[in-house]
Amino acid sequence: MRVQGPGCRVPGSRNLLALAIFLVGAVLGSRVLGQQTFKSGASTVAVYATITDASGRLVTDLRQSDFTVYDNGKPQPVTLFANEPLPITMAVMLDTSGSMAPNVVLVRNATMTLVSYLQPADRVRLGTFGGRIVLSPTFTNDGNALARFVWEGLRPGGGTPLWDAVDAAMDTLVQHEGRRVVLVFSDGKDSQSRLKLKDVLRRAQQQEFMVYAIGCWGAKGGGRNPLARDFEKPDEGLRKIAEETGGIYTELQWTDDLSAGFRRVAEELHSQYVIGFTPGKADGTLHKLDVRVSQPHYTVRARKNYFAGDDK
Repeated sequence: MRVQGPGCRVPGSRNLLALAIFLVGAVLGSRVLGQQTFKSGASTVAVYATITDASGRLVTDLRQSDFTVYDNGKPQPVTLFANEPLPITMAVMLDTSGSMAPNVVLVRNATMTLVSYLQPADRVRLGTFGGRIVLSPTFTNDGNALARFVWEGLRPGGGTPLWDAVDAAMDTLVQHEGRRVVLVFSDGKDSQSRLKLKDVLRRAQQQEFMVYAIGCWGAKGGGRNPLARDFEKPDEGLRKIAEETGGIYTELQWTDDLSAGFRRVAEELHSQYVIGFTPGKADGTLHKLDVRVSQPHYTVRARKNYFAGDDK
């Protein structure tokens, strides 16, 4: 596929910072969120599920009796269920490789859209990856602090250490309980990582991270020339890691609305069900998970595996 014109470019300027901070503060102050968190343990496996109807709209009014969970093909009694908004702990990793030079304003605006949808109990840490991997100081929902990082920390340059960046995001989340989410945005293929896709996917499965991924068609040849007019498909591993861990993969072209993709992630995370069951066997292996609902016209998205830790 060949796309003519600069990738994902939108107009904008640094004077949007004050407005963004004001809007974020207004939204954060107006939302209420339940405080309960859930985590998997030796006795319970917690699965976060997203349900959509045939038109792609989120379905949020199902009951426990509508769900069946299969562990290696065997149905399991549901011992934990909730369908209220749950707090988000999320690390957001933004591609700032050389190819992103024409797109920085778009990424800033889209990230601030995501921040504006945070609720009081949510916590986010922002990061960038290009010439090096940089993370904001801490998890927070302080709109001012997040806006400062977005406007001051996004400096394009370097290659695309995609899988190392996802691994760094997981490092920051590993001590947090409950739902642990990585959102990664990239416009290119991995070019500099020490780790491979299989390494970070295995870690996400074993340590129960959800990975959401947004891929934008980037400059052909790795993005060293921000003025290039030929673009190529994002790294195919983004789709795989999202689908395997229960997240969603969104692929965009330069004509699409990146902010809408970021907003969808926030809306979905605030609309998930948590379903828990007690595993029959802790054998230290990766088990296949399958979550189904009684309504045949609904689509279920949840992680496809869980690691049944050995009790020995």
